[in-house]
Amino acid sequence: MMITKFAVVDIETTHTYSLEGTIVEVGICCVDLENKKIIKLLDSIVRESNFKNYNAWIFDNSSLTIEDVLNAPEWVEIQPKIIEIFKRFPVTAYSKLFDFTWLKHRGVYTVKELPDPMLESTNILKLPQLNPELGEYKWPKVEECWKYYFPNIPYREKHRAYDDCIHEAAIIYEMYRRGHYNLEI
Repeated sequence: MMITKFAVVDIETTHTYSLEGTIVEVGICCVDLENKKIIKLLDSIVRESNFKNYNAWIFDNSSLTIEDVLNAPEWVEIQPKIIEIFKRFPVTAYSKLFDFTWLKHRGVYTVKELPDPMLESTNILKLPQLNPELGEYKWPKVEECWKYYFPNIPYREKHRAYDDCIHEAAIIYEMYRRGHYNLEI
């Protein structure tokens, strides 16, 4: 089956582990390969009912504020929108295991899952691994991948879900264009 459109998701959270924190922002875009466009599907700050991590890293390292989250739509309002998008499109995320684990713990399952671009780019970028026990090459960060594929376009990750999502989508599109990303489910 030829895939012409797929979704890329990015989330921001208050903790590294999905059972310890909450999702505070979700960004999802569609990559339209035929028209060479990235289309916004969802860009929302979100508040889970158990939100409590007021000292989370995200609030010190992005423009997202605690007040933004406290005034955001509740998870139960946003979750059905995410589920509907995941039903319509094949989906991926940069560091897919992180994002999909969080979403699965909150009742959002992927139907058609594409490869993780971070893992796919590991053997292309061949960044040295500081700890050889973890493998030959390290998993590239988004900024490292961006620098490889777009060396003349500066980028600094904002750690805001939709902004990160569209940059990750651009990386995936460029990987696909160069034959570095396989669109197989």
